[in-house]
Amino acid sequence: MPLDYVSGMISILCPTRGRPENVIRKVNSILSTSHRGDLVEIIFYADNDDVTFPEIVLNNGNVTVVKGPRMWLSILQNVLYSYSKGEIIMYTGDDVVFETNGWDEIIREEFNAQEDKILLVYGTDGGYYGDRIALHGFLHRDWVNTVGCWVQPGRAVPYDYWLTDTARKLGRLKYIDSLRFAHIHYRQGDASAKFDSTYYAVSNLQKSFRPLITYKNMERERRIDRILLSEKMLVKPKTELKYLLGELFAELRFLKLDVVEKRRLKTFNNIRFILYFRKLTAKFFLSRK
Repeated sequence: MPLDYVSGMISILCPTRGRPENVIRKVNSILSTSHRGDLVEIIFYADNDDVTFPEIVLNNGNVTVVKGPRMWLSILQNVLYSYSKGEIIMYTGDDVVFETNGWDEIIREEFNAQEDKILLVYGTDGGYYGDRIALHGFLHRDWVNTVGCWVQPGRAVPYDYWLTDTARKLGRLKYIDSLRFAHIHYRQGDASAKFDSTYYAVSNLQKSFRPLITYKNMERERRIDRILLSEKMLVKPKTELKYLLGELFAELRFLKLDVVEKRRLKTFNNIRFILYFRKLTAKFFLSRK
């Protein structure tokens, strides 16, 4: 068995609020469909003012609840990650039900097939997005250690979009059609999913602050993630045309650039690089006068 063989714990991280039935349903679905339930931990975050969390689930040794102040979901995910012990980590919501028997073995097999473990694995929830976005995804802890955080902790930044975009551009996005979840969400047309106070609060925040605008403005941050992850990858990703000039210049051996300077240049898109190069050239000729 290779030293990097994945056989350990899977941590499932799930914020929740005001949905005790969802929590119980989720825990039951995870453990009833897992091959090795003893190697699965489920960590919930519940707000201090939420008295609805079903304490009965804590009788199960697989379940932990972290309580604290009400915060953005992207912040909560990072708090949950700090409590996790798993080798593989999943982000998910309390309105998701696991349907595939042996889902945990399927996930481990995918990571074992990827030697450097830089991979985002996801399945289908039968909804509108299909295989386009990893709404509920699995990452290896090596990914997190490489970029320095579990998910981007910006205000309501859609981390499922972020991670999908990052993995796709690295060629490390793995969709498994046989890995199935039921996403019992009001937008999925499920009559049992009520538009409750939690959905209402999230919807209002998104309308107010337009997190997708923030997301688009943070392209350079996603580029930094890709640079760091590409350094970890054993097979290097294809050069992104948008960053071609910076990439080529950073790898010119005669310049003898250190790692820090190479990374900085690789964050320059082609337009920014041209402006940078013009400035550099002007400085060079001025110094020769």
